[in-house]
Amino acid sequence: METFGDDLETMRRVPLADEHVAAICEIGRECSYAAGEMVAELGSPMDRFVYVLEGEIEVVDPWSRERLMDSSLGPTQFMGEIGFLNAGANILPMRAAKPTRTLEVPRLAMLELMARVPELSDHVIRVFSARRRRQFELNNSAVKLIGADQDAAVQKVEQFLSRNRIPFQSLDLDGSDSASIAACTLAENRPGVILGKDRVLDDPTPRKVAQYLHLDLDVCRETLYDVLIVGGGPAGVAAAVYAGSEGLCALAIEDTAIGGQAGTSSRIENYMGFPTGISGADLVYRGQIQAMKFGTRFAMPRTVEALVRRDDGTFCARLDDGDEVCAKSVLVATGVQYRRLPIDRLEELEGAGVFYAATDMEARFCRNTEAVVIGGGNSAGQAAMYLSRTAKHVHVVVRGDSLAASMSNYLTRRLEADPGITIHYNTQVTALKGESHLEGVTFDGPAGTHDMATRALFVMIGAAMLWVGWFGFNGGSQLAADGGAAMAITVTHISAATASLTWALWERIKFGKASLVGIVTGTIAGLASITPASGFVGPWAALLIGAVAGILCQEAVVLIRNKAKIDDTLDVFAVHGVGGIFGTIMIAALGAGSWAAQLGSLAIVGVYTSVVTVVLVLVCKAITPLRVSKEVEVNGLDLSVHGERAYDLSS
Repeated sequence: METFGDDLETMRRVPLADEHVAAICEIGRECSYAAGEMVAELGSPMDRFVYVLEGEIEVVDPWSRERLMDSSLGPTQFMGEIGFLNAGANILPMRAAKPTRTLEVPRLAMLELMARVPELSDHVIRVFSARRRRQFELNNSAVKLIGADQDAAVQKVEQFLSRNRIPFQSLDLDGSDSASIAACTLAENRPGVILGKDRVLDDPTPRKVAQYLHLDLDVCRETLYDVLIVGGGPAGVAAAVYAGSEGLCALAIEDTAIGGQAGTSSRIENYMGFPTGISGADLVYRGQIQAMKFGTRFAMPRTVEALVRRDDGTFCARLDDGDEVCAKSVLVATGVQYRRLPIDRLEELEGAGVFYAATDMEARFCRNTEAVVIGGGNSAGQAAMYLSRTAKHVHVVVRGDSLAASMSNYLTRRLEADPGITIHYNTQVTALKGESHLEGVTFDGPAGTHDMATRALFVMIGAAMLWVGWFGFNGGSQLAADGGAAMAITVTHISAATASLTWALWERIKFGKASLVGIVTGTIAGLASITPASGFVGPWAALLIGAVAGILCQEAVVLIRNKAKIDDTLDVFAVHGVGGIFGTIMIAALGAGSWAAQLGSLAIVGVYTSVVTVVLVLVCKAITPLRVSKEVEVNGLDLSVHGERAYDLSS
């Protein structure tokens, strides 16, 4: 499988061409270092390109201050790794092993030269990428993580570093090697993050580590960007590449890790150009390198909380912690959010046995335990194949009776042939076991309900994105490779059409005729009822929900108008409110969610809605009368627009 860089061990060493060295000489200056003098301190910014003319530069162990590896840099070689492109920090110190003379160029001047000379750029980036890969694979870094398997905060830091391909060392609290013992002693035998030789982070977060590594950029340094890109998934990174290649001053902001949902895939084999496959993180990281080569900057983990447009036409985005960055244009590529299952305590156990990605980091937590993967798409399949290398056994839980419609054929055949993987069809996970960490799950399948001990549950059921329009909204809530979007839109159509018919039929039975307004309102009743359940039910359940909703919501309208004597403008509750409540209850009634979760959510929304409604009524009443004449009430827009008096069927 391909990665984001070449193998440094097997890569042939090729010195820079004479004309490239000459070009560097024109914009650089010579520097001299005595033996033992530091060339780059740990954590210092990569603000210059260093080419060795004579002497030797060695990598220093940040803990012992001794030489870290046998290899070193000699004449015709240059210092640095891929972080140079983004003005990152030196993650390992560098020192002159003997009297050394170098040629040094300011970072921006070197990037401009690389932009003008593509052959030089290719050479430098190839070496930089190979070095970062080597550092990442050998865990050569001044960042040490302790007890990531026991602490959610440390685990988030590890996830951030791993997905951004930043080297780090991960140690166990009960490790017996000298490095683990020394680090645990420094951290007082508690989970934590150590930066450099002796700096222990209090309340570790990805943001704090990013600041240390100069990834949380001083984004306000540029007074005005040409384009601000919000989101670092495939779309955002692609925009960063194109913006930079057109010479635009661009900044991409990402709140988690470059790669988005694609970055969580352990292996992608059906993407053109990678016949042996590539991980999602490596695929998008290549794009990031390409964008940085053109000068695009990346800031992470930062969140855009608000966006305003100034009088001069420019846009200013307010970031977390109150920072502000302005640009002439903004491209929003925020992508999707992981879908969550309606299972009690799921959010509580996220990071403590419940995961939404299957990368190297999560695979480590599967040792000596059975792993459960929920989902029937390619992401779930690749996760199962990847986790089978480390887990005792992998159980794939699929709600349907086949993978044919949702998973690529080559992947389905691999899962079925792997003795370390079992596929459970027509099965759902209905409950989680464990206190502070996941200890087991409950399966509900054809054979009944049974528990399984596991400390690793992977939810790979796609992601959700808000689309415009009611059908698109329901479809967007199911956006996934397993065809969930198509099913959500299908059941939405079925429910809306069925409710429209049953509303009209019920009107005809009760009043002898059906009304145009009734048919339209029945459609809305079906839409409102199916919306909560669109991600959890199939066509037959949608037919049932729509059929009942058409009658139930109509009776609610009659009750509100005739019994409560309330203006039919409040039919919005009888249709939207009652329909939404009914759809939520049906999630539990059909076994797609727990009663506690559905009824609890209804109680919370009910209290909130009641309070807000009372406040709005009081405010409006203080400004304008709420009631009008009976004639206006009865006729209103219904008569002028539809030619009939709504539900009284007298026209």
